[in-house]
Amino acid sequence: MRKVGFLYSICFCLLALSACEGRDGVNGIDSLVRLAPASSEQCPGGGVVVMTGLDENRNGQLDASEVEMLQALCSGEDGADGRDGVDGANGRDGLDGRDAAPLFFDVRDVAAGTECPWGGYRYVWGYDTNGDGFLNEAEITATKLVCRDAPAQGGSSQLVDVVPEPEGVNCPAGGLAVRYGFDGDADGVLEAAEVAGTAYVCNGINGVDGVDGRDGVDGRDGVDGRDGVDGRDGRDGADGANGFNSLMKISPLAPGAECPQGGIRVQSGLDTNRNGILDDGEVTASAPVCNALNALNRFSSIGMGETCAWGGMRVETGLDLNANGQLEDTEVQASEVVCNELQSIRAVSPGYWHTCALLSTGRAVCWGDNAFGQLGDGTTEGSLVPRVVALADIREIRAGFWHTCAIRNDNTVWCWGRNESGQLGDGSTTGSPVPVRAGTFTNAKSLGLGWQHTCLLTNDFTVYCWGANDAGQLGNGTTTGSPVPVRATGLVASTHLSSSFKHNCVRNSNGAVACWGYNANGQLGNGTTANALSPSGVSGLADAVEVACGSAHTCAVLSNKLAYCWGANNYGQLGDNTFTSRTTPVQVYGQVEASGLTTFGSHTCFMNNGENPVCFGYNAYGQLGNTSTINAKTMVSVIHDERFVSLHAGGMHTCALSNEHHLWCWGYNAHGELGDATVANSGIPVLCELPANGYMF
Repeated sequence: MRKVGFLYSICFCLLALSACEGRDGVNGIDSLVRLAPASSEQCPGGGVVVMTGLDENRNGQLDASEVEMLQALCSGEDGADGRDGVDGANGRDGLDGRDAAPLFFDVRDVAAGTECPWGGYRYVWGYDTNGDGFLNEAEITATKLVCRDAPAQGGSSQLVDVVPEPEGVNCPAGGLAVRYGFDGDADGVLEAAEVAGTAYVCNGINGVDGVDGRDGVDGRDGVDGRDGVDGRDGRDGADGANGFNSLMKISPLAPGAECPQGGIRVQSGLDTNRNGILDDGEVTASAPVCNALNALNRFSSIGMGETCAWGGMRVETGLDLNANGQLEDTEVQASEVVCNELQSIRAVSPGYWHTCALLSTGRAVCWGDNAFGQLGDGTTEGSLVPRVVALADIREIRAGFWHTCAIRNDNTVWCWGRNESGQLGDGSTTGSPVPVRAGTFTNAKSLGLGWQHTCLLTNDFTVYCWGANDAGQLGNGTTTGSPVPVRATGLVASTHLSSSFKHNCVRNSNGAVACWGYNANGQLGNGTTANALSPSGVSGLADAVEVACGSAHTCAVLSNKLAYCWGANNYGQLGDNTFTSRTTPVQVYGQVEASGLTTFGSHTCFMNNGENPVCFGYNAYGQLGNTSTINAKTMVSVIHDERFVSLHAGGMHTCALSNEHHLWCWGYNAHGELGDATVANSGIPVLCELPANGYMF
């Protein structure tokens, strides 16, 4: 827990800010603000000292003798370590220590009126007790109204504002950015161009997890005492596919177009309801067997194997030449195999805290966090096992941070989940736990999802975006958000689209790459760190065949199979054997023959030499899949039991499809996003528990 003193520090600092912000100039003398690091005596956990006063000697600097008010704004202290778990009965692990609830701070504009004749700000703060990453109204514990004074006469005011700082290099656990500068246009608002400097006040880091409880008498193995994967019933195949028996049903077929002499109809399938009868809804294959003069039929079961992957029936026909009423081997004239069909996984898309998979039936399933309805099953309850999305005939699904979108076979677009910025594209800002149609598209090709925005590439090679636009991520030359699709300008013949946090990139038909949106870490690759409100070409990059956006970096694969990355590199996510961020592309280090490039958070993966899955970058939760939790600045191989054919990176976890049509995931699992019916993180791939009857829709 953070100390109450930190809250008092913020309160006193706000009083200080109210004294300096908008103060009338004295005979044309400027009011100044100076920020300096706090000493360890002032702030044991670090922080900023805010000094205010008038520029009496008019030298443009706040000298020590001119300081009228001084206040320390301290960073939050680290949360206390969690208590050790108690000894588990029969090997149950003790509970981990609870994370400290982070202190959140927000600044809200107050229009000129009764409260503040010249306008002002309302500062609110409180603890994020529900852990959703936002300061909700019910969580606000204190407020402070700060009004602007009448405009200064003859002097220019210096302004200070405070905005949230996301988790990253400046504040590992997030915090506040304190920005200051002169109000050059005298509008009372500190605009981006007027910012002269920024300091950071960081949240305390979560408390260390409590030590697991000691194993009970008969549970010395603890977690490892659970049945291993190879020990689960049905893993190596028992009766039928995934424990279901294959059944056959034979019914008379009257003379007609199919069989002039009549015959029988042979139907087969899996007994998914285990009632021992092949019901009509369980039939997956059907074939007529027609009678001829003295014709006989013979039927035999086929087990799972090369002939029929999921089992089936062999139907043999011939003439009863010896008139014994039985079809002998020497009388067989024709043989036909009727195989059972079982649906399989076609594609997978890991999001930030949830995962979705597309099945060969055209249905989709999602699992993990569901606070905003991003699983699409009509609820807001999270799930450790797959939930069926309330949408059919899907050909592409894309999981984002807190929302999900899909393209149907008719090329229409549907989205569900969080929608406060209009990222669902239905013209509203109301979230939905079931799919709603985005725009009026009938020519959708592929999707890209960011933090609070969505982009779409159409079949005519045009890009549209909708949702938040504070960093220009909609690409239409403005910073105005839109709950309906708007066209990204300046793009020609786009063939590949990728989106993440607040930026997007496309590849066009000649292999050039263009990006737009947020660029504080150089993730747009144009040699600058300035945001781009419309697409900007990546410097020195040509002949690209793949492009993928991470939260603050971007990577591409060229036609020669070499991989290049640019942007943030604080975790080694550029893979160039450094931790140095880049504003232009740098080649991934090592012997590379890359394909299947993927990134979404702060780690990057691809298939090297066609069959070796490799990853690099952020690895705090084991998302690199090499049994470690140490960040990697060069490629590391993913440990795997089956041959992986594709990799798919999420926010802090990764998934892969194998040549056996199995789904494997690894990394962060606090919300069940790995799909193994647990909430335990894993540094190696674990088999996703998709139930057999989950395939049969």
